[in-house]
Amino acid sequence: MTLIGGCWIWGAIVQNEYTLHKPALDWDDSEFGRGWALYIFWQINFSLTYNFGFWLLSFLARDPKEIVRYMSVARAAESAGQCISSGISSTTAPRISWFAKWE
Repeated sequence: MTLIGGCWIWGAIVQNEYTLHKPALDWDDSEFGRGWALYIFWQINFSLTYNFGFWLLSFLARDPKEIVRYMSVARAAESAGQCISSGISSTTAPRISWFAKWE
């Protein structure tokens, strides 16, 4: 949880800097490495959390039928989260505008 929380704070800071000062996001840009490293850490967080969730579900199940049922519920929750994420990313409202007030 510390790694995930740290990455979200780091992501908010990087997003705020990208909002205030539009980077080119090219290999030669000095700001590219920070955003790229954050992306890699988010991918690591996703994989660790996903594997832990699968382990947790298999640990809770007492027989193979329960594993299928638990996994179905977990995948349904994942799909619902992806639907919400898709809806949020399709809006045109700024996602981090309240940070810009602090600068």
